[in-house]
Parts: sequence; C-alpha cells; structure tokens
Amino acid sequence: MKPYSKFFYYIQEVSGISIYLSIIVFSILNTFLFYLLVEIFSIFDKRYGVIAALFVVFSPSSIYFLLPMYKDQLGYVAFASILLIVARFISGAQTNILKSLLLYCFGIFFIIISREAYVNYVSFILFLSLFLSLFSKPSRQFFFKNFTPFLFIVLVHTLYFHSDVIKSYTGVTTSSEVTTSSEVTTSSEVTTSSVAPEDSNSLLHMVYDKYNWFFDRVEMRKKENLRAAPDSALNYDSYESIKDPDIIVVVSHISKAIFTPYIDQISGMNTNSFIKIVFIVETIVNYILAVFVVLYIMKSKLHCLPFIGVVFGCMLITSMLDSNFGTYMRHAHIFIELFIGIGVLMALNMFKLDINISIKKVF
Repeated sequence: MKPYSKFFYYIQEVSGISIYLSIIVFSILNTFLFYLLVEIFSIFDKRYGVIAALFVVFSPSSIYFLLPMYKDQLGYVAFASILLIVARFISGAQTNILKSLLLYCFGIFFIIISREAYVNYVSFILFLSLFLSLFSKPSRQFFFKNFTPFLFIVLVHTLYFHSDVIKSYTGVTTSSEVTTSSEVTTSSEVTTSSVAPEDSNSLLHMVYDKYNWFFDRVEMRKKENLRAAPDSALNYDSYESIKDPDIIVVVSHISKAIFTPYIDQISGMNTNSFIKIVFIVETIVNYILAVFVVLYIMKSKLHCLPFIGVVFGCMLITSMLDSNFGTYMRHAHIFIELFIGIGVLMALNMFKLDINISIKKVF
C-alpha cells in the first residue's frame, strides 16, 4: 500500500471523513490538470487554448477517467506537468529554470507515488524531446534561454534515475581513499578510473540491450493481458499477432494508437445502448480531429512538430504495451487528449470562431 493510501485509510478510521477529503484532493488535482492543459494548448494557440482544454476535459471518456478517485489521475497530472516543460522548450516560449524545475519535481513525485514504472516514460519524453529539438533551427537566444535549462533537467533526471545504467556501460568507478599521517593532515582523495569495456561499441550494446528488453516486455505484457481477458470485445491483439516481427508490431500499432477504438468493436461491448451511442459518437469525432492533427502538422511551423511527435510516441509505446483499447485509453488518456486537443485547435482556426477565453497564468 502506498504511503498516501495509508494516510487516507487512517483518516477514515479515526474520523470517517476520508471520502470527503479524497473528493477535495482529487478535485484540486483535476483543476490543476485543466490548468496545465490550458497552458500547453495556449503555447500553440493563445486564442483557443482554453476552449481546447474544456473540450478534452469534458469529453465523455475524460469524465469517465477523471471522476473515479484513482491513482491514474496522479499520473495524468504528472505527465501534463512534464509535457508543459517540453512544450515550452520545443516552442521556444519563455522558460524560467526555477519554475521548470518545480514542475519537474512535482511531476516526478506524483509518478513515484502512483506508478514508479512510469519513470521510464518520463525518460523517453525527455530524451525524445531533446533529440527532436535538434531538427529545429534554434537561435542563440533559444540555446541559452530554452535548450540549456532543459538540458539541465535532463541531466538531473538521468543522473538520479539512470546512474547505474551509465556506470555499467561506461565502466567508470569512483573510490574514496583517505590517508592519515603525522606529517600530513587527513585528506580525501577521489580517483576516477575508466575501465575499457570489452566491446568498444558499448553505446550500441546499450541500445541493443534496451531494444531487446522493450520488445521482450511488449510480448510478455500482451500475453498477460490476453490471458487475463481473452474474449474482451475491445481486444486488438491475438496470440498470432504477438509473434509478428518487431517492425510489423510497430507499424501495425500506429493506427491503433490514433484511431481508438474500432467502431465495430463498440457494438460488441457488454453495456447498454445509450453508452454505446455516446462512445461511438465520441470515437467518430476523435477520428475527425485526428485528421485535423495531420492538417496542423502540414500547416504548422517546424518548431511545433516535435511536441506532436513526443505525444504520439507515448501513444504508440502505450498501445504496444497493451492489448485492449479500454486499458490503452486509460493508460494513455493524457497523451490521447493532448493529441486530440491539437486537432481541436486546428478545427477552431479553420472555422475562425470568435471566441476568446483566458485564465490567469500561475506557472
């Protein structure tokens, strides 16, 4: 049991008001999530940022995932915090290193207390953002005001969470040697020695090992999911598809990540007709908005594209690690809503609606 869960159970046993305290806490979390979405969308379109955030927060699937007081909501807020840092970095918006560090610490804390395995997602987001930024054309001002602070956050994250990986592949060891004598005062001598790896291409070995680890993990997760719910109406994998070559697995999940779920699968769900109709309508709207995302990519400036690439990369990885549209939509909810929100911005710009709502900036 997580520490915060023990806290709520203790309050409930002593006073019986844990449920009310939980409602307040998760209401604050959802409000902050809405604010973070507004900030992200406003970076790409200040006029319609609030409208896009309202659309995704009050969509039927968002209401379904945000109303329950579950640890996934901590993950949604955490990823939104990290992606706000990424959006500001990639777009060249004004960045404050202290505020960015605060957002990072806030996000990574929520990751650790909810799903610690998501730390790897944060690493993927940071490294992919750094890589994709190299394809933009940063000015000198961008380098000092955006790139350097973001690189500092990446280094802090890497040294804290992946220092053991770095040491294992670089062969660097650190030892402290303390010598004492009557003639010389006590001193501490730190020596660093570099041991040449057996293979000079240690970086390639690291990439290869991570590649094998990831696809082994994908296969294991899919088998576990299919074993748990082999006849679910929203399954998009089978035991046969798991055996496909890695490249086929990646390509086949592109459409699954974007167009989720399939319309014909919704009709087979074990639920009432009203919920099916609502789900079908929302799915069709999301399909249309996904097309608007493509239009946005075609018309937007180069420095805006990496953010869409980062969000889509998270969607793709999550779809590969799941085998059911229901669990995929829950795990990747924040990424899907950000992706759809970009489509909302493009649609609003196309129809040029005279709507302008703004909220006070906090971070």
